Amino acid sequence: MKIYKIGIVGLGRMGQEHLQLISEHVSSAKVKAVCDLEFNQDAKTLIKKYGIRDKYSDYKEMLKDPLLDIIYVCTHIDDLTRISIDCIKANKHTFCEENLSKSVENIKELMSVLENSDAKFIVGLNKRFDNNFNSVRDAVIKGKIGEPQVIKITSRDPDFPSMEYLKNSGGLFFDMTVDDFDMIRYLSKSEIVEVYAMGAVLIDDAIKQYDDIDTATLTLRLANGTLCMIDNSRRATYGYDQRIEVHGSLGMVTTSNELQSKAKIYTGYGVIEEKPQYLILERYKHAYIKETEHFIDCINENKEPLTGCNDSLQALYAAKAAMKSYLENRPVKLSEVR
Repeated sequence: MKIYKIGIVGLGRMGQEHLQLISEHVSSAKVKAVCDLEFNQDAKTLIKKYGIRDKYSDYKEMLKDPLLDIIYVCTHIDDLTRISIDCIKANKHTFCEENLSKSVENIKELMSVLENSDAKFIVGLNKRFDNNFNSVRDAVIKGKIGEPQVIKITSRDPDFPSMEYLKNSGGLFFDMTVDDFDMIRYLSKSEIVEVYAMGAVLIDDAIKQYDDIDTATLTLRLANGTLCMIDNSRRATYGYDQRIEVHGSLGMVTTSNELQSKAKIYTGYGVIEEKPQYLILERYKHAYIKETEHFIDCINENKEPLTGCNDSLQALYAAKAAMKSYLENRPVKLSEVR
């Protein structure tokens, strides 16, 4: 069995999580090199723990290594497409985090480069690899609840992110809601045609310096007529709140939060159960692992990955419509931002 050598560009939060999971759970891959302008203490600890000797401050130097098969691009949103294009041109299979760009033109340029390359490319829309969400999708696709009529998604993070992270995140609709836009497309097999978004700063006023919000509710209309609702929050004190409900003509399918333990205590005073899982690495550990295994399978079998540039592009259109809707306080058709 071939062991694929991986290089990671960007060893911030997401880069560190991929480094840990690949090193500990993916037998067909090994992280050989890492790159960052400056490695923080957490990154240095992981580099030492996993014995990674090849460290770079310039990713272009890393791309010159002929032994590297796959590059993970986990940088700020403003750099993702540019670095991905360079990786593809260097004939490296490339994994890129989900928020490819806030620029339609940048994504289309990447798509054009991919048309002329044999390198495989995947966008890290990890929620598509979650067992719970796929069980919901299977029920919808197989017609178990009839024709979908209403989709509800709750997506709330447990910890308010640092201001340093928020400064480069691109904003809530582009950094957080974009995952939910993709999940709606994945569940429904239909495109988003209209968005109405409301947002507010309810957690930390400091976020206003970046013209951002920390709380949002959105209503969407799909091409097949399905209505959808999304609610986002940057902080849920009880843990990762990740729920989906799909109501159809014959019934409903729903998935609840993953709890820290499935044990429940029953007494005369009531029933006590654990809080939802708190860390992203807990909640989506298996999805991240499956995502990497899927990508390696696609390379081995020369097939197209489940997620690609067009998925990011469609989610970006929805995010742009959401921002326009929020700023203008009106429903916005995606045709207005295409």
